Amino acid sequence: MNPDACLSFCADFLYPLASASTLEQFYKEKPDEEKTASLVYEKNDTTITFGITGDAVSTVTIAAVTE
Repeated sequence: MNPDACLSFCADFLYPLASASTLEQFYKEKPDEEKTASLVYEKNDTTITFGITGDAVSTVTIAAVTE
């Protein structure tokens, strides 16, 4: 599996079905959304998840188990 793969519903599924589509134009199509990823840090009972969009951190979620 390629972690850099980014599918676009319109560009990857619908565009090739159009009768006037060409391979050259297909390669020029951009994805609908920016690539997103997450980075998870876990230690003991604490989990910190960083949501990353493009080159920036978009969300941070902190979960900790307390008694």
